[in-house]
Amino acid sequence: MLKLAIVEDELFMREFLEGCIDYKELGLEICGSFCCAEDALENLRHNKVDLVVTDIVMPGMNGIEFMSELLRFNKDTHFIVISNYQDFELVRKAFRIGICDYIPKTEFETEHYRKVISTFVEQEFSKQQLQRDENIQKEKNLKEIFWGEIQVAEEKNISENFLECKLLFALIDILNLERIVKDEWNMDKDFLKNSISNYLDQAFSEFKHIEYFFNEPDKIIMLFSVSDIVAIKQILYKTKTVLEQKFGLRIYVYLDNTYTLLRNLRSRYKEIYNLRKYRFFCSESEIITFKIAERFQDSFDYKKEFSDIENCFQKKEFNTIIKKLDAMKDVYPENDVIETVLFFYRHIYLLVTDYAKSSDIVLDEGLSFGEIMECYNYEVAIELLKKYVRTISGSLLFPDKRLAEQLDEYVQQHYAEELTLEMIAKNFQYEYGYFSRMFRKLKGVTFKKYLNSVRLEKAMQLIKTSSLKYSEIATAVGYRNYEHFSRLFCEQYGCSPSKIERMRTDE
Repeated sequence: MLKLAIVEDELFMREFLEGCIDYKELGLEICGSFCCAEDALENLRHNKVDLVVTDIVMPGMNGIEFMSELLRFNKDTHFIVISNYQDFELVRKAFRIGICDYIPKTEFETEHYRKVISTFVEQEFSKQQLQRDENIQKEKNLKEIFWGEIQVAEEKNISENFLECKLLFALIDILNLERIVKDEWNMDKDFLKNSISNYLDQAFSEFKHIEYFFNEPDKIIMLFSVSDIVAIKQILYKTKTVLEQKFGLRIYVYLDNTYTLLRNLRSRYKEIYNLRKYRFFCSESEIITFKIAERFQDSFDYKKEFSDIENCFQKKEFNTIIKKLDAMKDVYPENDVIETVLFFYRHIYLLVTDYAKSSDIVLDEGLSFGEIMECYNYEVAIELLKKYVRTISGSLLFPDKRLAEQLDEYVQQHYAEELTLEMIAKNFQYEYGYFSRMFRKLKGVTFKKYLNSVRLEKAMQLIKTSSLKYSEIATAVGYRNYEHFSRLFCEQYGCSPSKIERMRTDE
């Protein structure tokens, strides 16, 4: 859907233009209607539209000044002029600006106006599709060069100037793309990719020589042939912030400080990729460079510890992770910068929680990790991390069938006692919230219904095989209130305990 704005100082004409045709049917959405050029400019300089229908002569800023000024901010905006003004010089200036059409108000016909709008939409859609096809081909070519599948000399869609110029390399690494797509946004990857691409196109529109492509679904390679590293860092920082806020992504950006040729891209990528292990030394808002990494070359080997734990998660060696966390209690890096230590533990926390979310495991926090780390309480933080790892371990390594069998055995042994699901979860060393959902998944009913069913089955057996009074049977199977027991019994079996007794006696 393309975006349309209307700028007209006459109220009647403005309202007429808003409703004279069905814009949505043609593929347009009215995103603003303004009575003066100043208001329109203030809004549209920040909110890009594809087409503006405007008058020429208006109080204050006229239409020519408005169009010229707006094009400074959004050079791809198109205009249709509808005006009574017949001054040839102003009309000539309007066409110099590049308007799509000029319609005198005295000759305005709705059908002609509809045709002008329809023609613009068709041409714009065709242009956008052509641009998308070119971008897809260019990205394909860049990826093929990157992976060594074609030679640079064979490349036709990338200019020779760009191939020969020195490039600055940046990597945008999205850590939680899978979870965002699957759990929180419920969108497909292509939609998210297109949304990110649209923002990148807009953010870097001022840079003439820039290419980017998704090397993997969650990794974007950006190539710059400009020398203003400071400007690049500023825009990369803004890009990271906006994408994180807009889509809930967690992003790290790695920027090279050495220019390289496109043909050497893959080997340089490996070096940039290795910067990822330094991310827990840096604040999440920082653009990570080799210069930053050099500061931590001789510090405590956090990167190895983090990498070891990461590998243990991949191999599901959860006991090893717990042992490593225990060992960290003796490694208090007193000589290191406190922020470095905090980020190290925070990244382990993010690693653990991301792994849990990707495995559909819910962790009950209690006191949040952030609150713990604000007090610099490393021991408590480590215990919380260990508890999370145990929950993950129990969820992934404890087969559902075996868990169901153990639940049945436990309830059969303890049904007559005061029994709650929270007590059972604690006994099995599970987080209560996760265990509750797991129980419902295994049994198909709530714990309360399941426990009542077990108790009433035991009560039925006692009625048929013992001489106990009904109140004694109720107590024996775990009910302290006979009336409550009797009501539940009737609901399950369709009759009272006494009727069951009479039926047994008649037999």
